Amino acid sequence: MISAIGLAHLLLGARIDNIPGAERFRKNPRWLVPTVLKEWGSKTPSMPSRHAVPMLRHVRRHGDILQGLRHRWPNPIEATTTMKGPFNDLPRLPYQIGHSVRRVGAFLTHLPRNWKK
Repeated sequence: MISAIGLAHLLLGARIDNIPGAERFRKNPRWLVPTVLKEWGSKTPSMPSRHAVPMLRHVRRHGDILQGLRHRWPNPIEATTTMKGPFNDLPRLPYQIGHSVRRVGAFLTHLPRNWKK
């Protein structure tokens, strides 16, 4: 919540002066604002969602597996929230790897059931 309020203040001009402890909303992890701006900039009507093509289709095409994984690489916010990590200045790569390993595990668990579809 603190990061969301801080982002609203920084990016949207939300006033926080009358909120007790407003100073804590002025500090965001250094990776947070660039991640939000990148996500906002990547969402256009002509650009499909990152998950527009099912991963199973990438697996069946064999050569497309890396592209499928690349499209599903989590941004720092998604990875941090999924892995229940703190919003601090530490690197996000461990959370992104953990998130990806969790998703691959879930995919492989369901793969035999979905393989023939």
